[in-house]
Amino acid sequence: MKEAARNGLVDPRPVKLNWNYGRPGQQFDGWIVFDHEAISDTLIVYCDEGFGPKCPWGLIIATPEEGMRWMGMDSGWFRSFMDAFWDSHAATPLIESGRTGRP
Repeated sequence: MKEAARNGLVDPRPVKLNWNYGRPGQQFDGWIVFDHEAISDTLIVYCDEGFGPKCPWGLIIATPEEGMRWMGMDSGWFRSFMDAFWDSHAATPLIESGRTGRP
């Protein structure tokens, strides 16, 4: 499980995230920390605005839409990195094999 989570970790890189629930064009600064784009077109990002600070870990679509990355809905935001990871496609092989390492 640790290896699967580590495989997608990247050096944090900044990202502008578009916020659908505020004024038009509103964006928040975040950090891409996990990249699964080549396999599932998803990223895990950290952003303490928008759905943060309560749920600062987001599972978002990697491919920009019209040149912008969207924060998406609240159902894609989590309290911890590992909660976001378990909801991602990166965890699917572990879940299917029963090797989750979860209590």
